[in-house]
Amino acid sequence: MAKVTFRDWVPLLIGPQLTQANFPPTRCFNPAIDATIPNEFAAAAFRIGHPILVSEYPQVNQNNQVVQILQLRQMFEASELMSNERINVMLRGMTRIGSKEKSAQVIDDIRNFLVLDPENR
Repeated sequence: MAKVTFRDWVPLLIGPQLTQANFPPTRCFNPAIDATIPNEFAAAAFRIGHPILVSEYPQVNQNNQVVQILQLRQMFEASELMSNERINVMLRGMTRIGSKEKSAQVIDDIRNFLVLDPENR
């Protein structure tokens, strides 16, 4: 996840020059470096990340056919979705979802269902 974040998403968000200046490439792990997430980054990720979520995610098989539509709330704590094939089906479907326009709104699935007991979803 960190590789995708820092290689693909951060450069799109802040540009390649700022990414290079603030996150230089490294080839080794240094346990002396504090790897916790600063509060500012966590808040920014929350403000940027949550509004770009959508409520429905198509599931697309190897033949490029939509086989199911999953609600985001169905994916919370759904361990049966974490097999290699299911993840491939989900990722294929996510490639079909267009970008949302910037918004300060959070979708109902996050606001109303994320913190519920799984039996009440």
